[in-house]
Amino acid sequence: MAALIGGKDMRSGGGRVKGHAFENEIAKLLAEWSNIPWKRVPMSGGWSAKNIASGDIFCTAEFDKKSPKIVPISIEIKKVQSWEFVHFFKDTDSSPIGSWWAQSTKDAIKAKKTPIVIFTKNYFPIFIILRVATLNKLDELVAERGIWKEFTRINCTVAGEFLIVIKLEDFLAWINFDTLLKLT
Repeated sequence: MAALIGGKDMRSGGGRVKGHAFENEIAKLLAEWSNIPWKRVPMSGGWSAKNIASGDIFCTAEFDKKSPKIVPISIEIKKVQSWEFVHFFKDTDSSPIGSWWAQSTKDAIKAKKTPIVIFTKNYFPIFIILRVATLNKLDELVAERGIWKEFTRINCTVAGEFLIVIKLEDFLAWINFDTLLKLT
């Protein structure tokens, strides 16, 4: 039986339900951005173990039998309350950010894709973490270069990699889906 704490039903797995809802929210957002459906990876990422899809969500166009599109990113999704901005400046490798990046990188390597982490917590905007090198490659593909340098951002180092954190809305306004597909 679930315990009531502060008037809220505290069932086990509540964080998992919140995480799945956030994955669905991001899939819907990316579908609106790309005009192609995105979905949660079934079995809590179980497809990645079978090398069918990597990360937490995938673009269904990758499985289009007539015209498959290879989406070059593996996306890890996190809606977790335990992270703080200080984690980007101190002990990044042992912080939640470090473990998210390690998980994303591991999945991306198996799929031969570029790792990305999309994350938030209650009452915060949605952020994206990616390699600075990835951002620079994308910048080479867009017509108007250097726009990302105007974004509010955090630069950090995790496991020796130079990463950048920006708001997801800024990223999606700057990069279109066709440009993302050109990323190698």
